[in-house]
Amino acid sequence: LKFEGNRSVALVNKSCDFLKEECLIPASWWVEKNKGMVLDGNGMWTLADPPEDDIPKPEED
Repeated sequence: LKFEGNRSVALVNKSCDFLKEECLIPASWWVEKNKGMVLDGNGMWTLADPPEDDIPKPEED
């Protein structure tokens, strides 16, 4: 499968499942914010630290 122009074939399956299995592109692969993953300084994907206001704090009596 080849596109004319400078576009990736993976964009076809961004929000659908039109490509054949032989293309090895998962269906509906686009997710907001990469499921909470971020690219670190070493080029590895890791879970992002939660925002400070999302961390539960124990109630004090």
